[in-house]
Amino acid sequence: MPRCIYSQVEFAEAHGEHILQNFLGARWTSRTIVCNELQAAFGETIDAALEEGLRPIRNLFGTRGGRGESGPVLRNLSASTGELLDFEPGLKPRLRKPIVRATELSDGSRRVAIQLGVLDQLGWALSMLRGQVPNLSVDESSLQALARSVEGYIQGTVKLELCIGGMDYFRGMLKASMNLLGERFPQVVQQPCFDLVRDFIRHGEGDSGSFIRWVSDAQPLNVPRLGPIDQAIFITSRGAAVEGVVQFFGDIVHPFRLSANYDGEPIHCGYVVDPLRECDPAEERNPEFAPESVPDYSGQLPENSPPVQAAFTQRLTRILRVFYDRAHDHIVGKTLDEVLRPHMGEPFTEELAGLLAQKLAERLARRGGPIGDDGDGQPPS
Repeated sequence: MPRCIYSQVEFAEAHGEHILQNFLGARWTSRTIVCNELQAAFGETIDAALEEGLRPIRNLFGTRGGRGESGPVLRNLSASTGELLDFEPGLKPRLRKPIVRATELSDGSRRVAIQLGVLDQLGWALSMLRGQVPNLSVDESSLQALARSVEGYIQGTVKLELCIGGMDYFRGMLKASMNLLGERFPQVVQQPCFDLVRDFIRHGEGDSGSFIRWVSDAQPLNVPRLGPIDQAIFITSRGAAVEGVVQFFGDIVHPFRLSANYDGEPIHCGYVVDPLRECDPAEERNPEFAPESVPDYSGQLPENSPPVQAAFTQRLTRILRVFYDRAHDHIVGKTLDEVLRPHMGEPFTEELAGLLAQKLAERLARRGGPIGDDGDGQPPS
């Protein structure tokens, strides 16, 4: 019978446990490594903490879960201009609350402007409008007939908070690493030398500093890649140490150690996932990698210090640059299709070229400037 790698209790059957968490776009599951009881407990605690920490980046790219479900919505964010917004996957803003403006004109009449996130908010907006114009004689169906759908850009700025770290975040990250070890080396993972990390993941016993280090090197990992924002785990044994590295969204890097007193067969395993599912294959479950491409755990920093934060800023800049480059390509492709499709088979005239150039200039200007224009890898100040 299978034996849970965390409780070390045998079980008859279990649901499929994702090696890397489902929200990261991974599809590899195992029914032999984690019992159903702990799958449920982890899903509500440490997996949720890991997802919450990475949620803004996942929303940014709009990546789907391993089962194909849509990415998260970032809710209830305030713009500097006062709007209350939700961000759909792909960082697409939507008004969370209607905006209603009634302006009195010189002839005593009123001009009314209503902005909605979705048409279902119309009743809410009408109630707000009646608060401004008590004797209003218009109903919801009349307003609905006047409604039109438009796309635009928010005028203000919105601050997104990225919370990387914390005990439960790291427990979730280490769980993915132990899952991979348990799937590839089912007998090895049951050894007592992994009891400390086992107890940390299951019960939160101990300190994350015993298993996690911080990188001050801003260079990308020299590891196998599929796409621009891969999720990945690489584990190797070095003498008595079993250590490795986890990579999220191509550039968020966490070195870890699972054991410092291992005495057994050599360990070498990895897993790489393209969460965009644009590569073929989109997952590599047995990637070839050099052991030296895994950061030496003892050479990394024990605390989140200024050098670590400086390196993380550069790494985050590269992630944002990928987003901006993809947004640029999307805008260009959408504009080309919009302008040229109605004229397929016709000559490409000077007037058509002018229209295309005008629309591209307008849309790319509104998109905002690129990250790190000066080439130093730093965000603009």
